[in-house]
Amino acid sequence: STPSGTSWYASNNPCPSGFVVPTKSQWDALIAACNATYMSGTWSNINYGYLTLTDKSNASNKLEFPAVGLRYGSDSSLGNNGTSGTYWSSTQSSATGAYDMYFNSGDVLTGHNEIRNGFSVRCVHE
Repeated sequence: STPSGTSWYASNNPCPSGFVVPTKSQWDALIAACNATYMSGTWSNINYGYLTLTDKSNASNKLEFPAVGLRYGSDSSLGNNGTSGTYWSSTQSSATGAYDMYFNSGDVLTGHNEIRNGFSVRCVHE
């Protein structure tokens, strides 16, 4: 079902105290500030792929994102496990949509999807 409301507030924030879900602007800034490296080889539901974002100004700063797939809101089925990753932002795109950070074996970008879909959350310190 589609959740009510247009934001994650303190009462429904999925992150621990002191952390929040990143905004679309924060995802865009992270992608722009980093070099993307994709796991080599075939990405599949047996051989899970992953994305590494490395800070362009300090190569020792890295973030890794596993290609964990998603849960479709239309029928609750799981999909794309091992072949892509989608992580929510806290920025709404419409009454029934929100922005996200998406990647596969060769691309990383922000987009938007229906909020009834089940995507991963990566919390950041406030």
